[in-house]
Amino acid sequence: MAFARNIINDWLPASAAVGVVLLTSIYAGTKYSEAATVIQEARRLGDGLCAASERAQADILDPSTAKAAKLENEDLHKRMEEANRPAIVQAELMAAAHQAGLTVEEVLPIPASNSSGDKSGLKYPCYRLLVQGAFSQIAEFMEICKTQRVPMRTISFRITSALDKQGRPGSALKADIAVESFISQFSSAEGGRP
Repeated sequence: MAFARNIINDWLPASAAVGVVLLTSIYAGTKYSEAATVIQEARRLGDGLCAASERAQADILDPSTAKAAKLENEDLHKRMEEANRPAIVQAELMAAAHQAGLTVEEVLPIPASNSSGDKSGLKYPCYRLLVQGAFSQIAEFMEICKTQRVPMRTISFRITSALDKQGRPGSALKADIAVESFISQFSSAEGGRP
């Protein structure tokens, strides 16, 4: 029995140390696994945040682009307000005709139309313009109208021979053009600003 006690006394600290090492390894392995899971979750979270940051940066305008867009928007609103003033529209049309070298016979407001096929029933202010000149001048006038300040579109366009004082066809052409001013649906629905 003394022999067994000696063996137990000799090997007990060694077996306790082996047990502690085994328990420590198991504990360390568990904690390593938990740490690896936390690290993977943190990596996924970081990747998600980076992707969200890249999307946000792509959607944000730099200050110069934002300022240019704001100025362009203000200019468009001013143009739309001017489209509601017949005198400004008529003056723009006459100035464009004179710039092209055409003789202006008349510029008149005509009943509003809904030629755009808009289902809201919104009617746009329309104007009839009679001018006389060469075909190249009429074409130049139409080109100038594309770039004028007040937004408008042509709804009818007819060219005929102009008659001279004796009632015979002359060398000039007469153009009967109807245009409508564009008014944003947003400006009337929301107090002037989209």
